[in-house]
Amino acid sequence: MLAAPVSTAATFRVFDAAMAVSHLIYEDDPLQARFVPSATPAFDPALERDCFVLGVKLARSGMGLPDWLRAAPSWARAAVQNGMKAWQCRASL
Repeated sequence: MLAAPVSTAATFRVFDAAMAVSHLIYEDDPLQARFVPSATPAFDPALERDCFVLGVKLARSGMGLPDWLRAAPSWARAAVQNGMKAWQCRASL
C-alpha cells in the first residue's frame, strides 16, 4: 500500500518549526544568561530586539514562554510577548 502524498507546504511548515526549535536551544542561552536574578540589566534596545525575536521564534514553534523569563525585567517579558503576538497576528492573516 502506498502512503498518501504529503504536500510541499506541509513539509516546509514542519521543517520551519523544527528549525525554529533547534535554533532556540542555542540562541536563547545568551538571553537566559543576561537575566539572572542577581544581575538584572537596565533597558537595552538591542536586548529588547533580541527578546522580540525570541518571542517570534517561540510562537513559530508553538512553544510557551521559557521558565527563565520570570527573572527578566518587565520590558523584556513584554518584548517576548509582543513578538509572540506579532507572529500570531501574521499567521492569522
